[in-house]
Parts: sequence; structure tokens; C-alpha cells
Amino acid sequence: MEDKYKTEDDIISLVRAFEDTSIARGGWKHREHLVVALYYLNSFDIEAATEKMRSGILNLLERGFNVDLAKKMP
Repeated sequence: MEDKYKTEDDIISLVRAFEDTSIARGGWKHREHLVVALYYLNSFDIEAATEKMRSGILNLLERGFNVDLAKKMP
């Protein structure tokens, strides 16, 4: 397994790509999800981290991956 996130700068770059939805769909894997979630948990309280992750994923799906959430959610 390659070591993609060796430095804090690597992690911050990933978080920025997640937040601005510039991460490629193929680059958003389980590992990236966990790295961003752990970064948020380390930087914010649990409620804020959870909200940032939840809203960030919805934003990434809708704006980054062009998923029509209205069609996917009842």
C-alpha cells in the first residue's frame, strides 16, 4: 500500500480538495474518507466534525460528482 498521506500538508491538501469538490471521483476512496474524518475529529468537536463530514459528502456528491440527490433520496 502506498503512503499517500505522510505529512500534515498532504492531509490538508486532501481536505481542501474534499471541501472544494476538486477531488476526482476515483480518488475518493475509503482511505480518503477516513483521513478527512479523522482530520475533522482532530480539529473540531464531535458535533462540528460530524456536520462538516455530512455536509461535505453531500456537497461532493452533488457538485463534485454531479449526483442528482433529489433522484437518489426519497
